[in-house]
Amino acid sequence: MKYVISSMLVFVVLSCGLRKNKTIEPIEKTIWINSFLGNCSEMELKEVYLVTQETDSIDKYAWECRHHKIEGFEFERGYISKIKVAVHIVEGIPQYKYLETLEKTRDPNYHRMHDIWSLVALNGEKINRETVSANLEVNLNTLTIIGNGGCNSFRGSIISYSDDKIKFGPVMSTKMACQDSDLESDYLAALDDVHKFEFDKNDLVFKNQVGIPILRFKKVD
Repeated sequence: MKYVISSMLVFVVLSCGLRKNKTIEPIEKTIWINSFLGNCSEMELKEVYLVTQETDSIDKYAWECRHHKIEGFEFERGYISKIKVAVHIVEGIPQYKYLETLEKTRDPNYHRMHDIWSLVALNGEKINRETVSANLEVNLNTLTIIGNGGCNSFRGSIISYSDDKIKFGPVMSTKMACQDSDLESDYLAALDDVHKFEFDKNDLVFKNQVGIPILRFKKVD
């Protein structure tokens, strides 16, 4: 009798194991990949997740942050991609595997800031560009910035960049004695306080964390 019971237990365990490990045939899906990475939580300081949508054509309101990785897919900043994936369900969790790229286009919105800009307003006050030549060059390929505060040159990194937010790393500048050092100090302090941005016609406007404009630039022709 003991052997019968043991055999029955083994059969039950094996049956459960087979059901648990039963594979479901993968299905193919088409996914759009945004040119920007994103946050899945407001608490996160850096954009590290893909932003995607599963639609036939792009809907600007349908982008969502994706927690799940796509195995085999290499993300390239500044490009919107349409890809085909295979979706496997493993223990109730979808697993995505990259199959092929169907479309890939350069996103002009991503690259719009990639340029040289002249400072025209600081903390709401206009700058006389005939006497002050403060500027900023944004390089989105290397995620770096360089510029001039009106006297000293500076450089820094872009540590976070999404479709309406940007954050710079520590800015390092040369240490020449300057006639109008207050303006330069205020400019560099404002760069450290930047959290958001928008384009006002052809102007680039940086804002602080609560959305107050603190820097305004015009593109250098």
